[in-house]
Amino acid sequence: MPHRNRMLPYNPKLRALARDLRKNGTYAEVVLWRALKSRSLGLVFHRQVPVD
Repeated sequence: MPHRNRMLPYNPKLRALARDLRKNGTYAEVVLWRALKSRSLGLVFHRQVPVD
């Protein structure tokens, strides 16, 4: 089971929508996330997370 952020309200009904948004990103989003995932900025980023 994935770690849940207890600081933000979470709506499980939005999980499927968030998954679709992650899988069907625009070309610009794909390029951006490739750069962010390489951690060249020294930071950790998380993609769309369903928040209430």
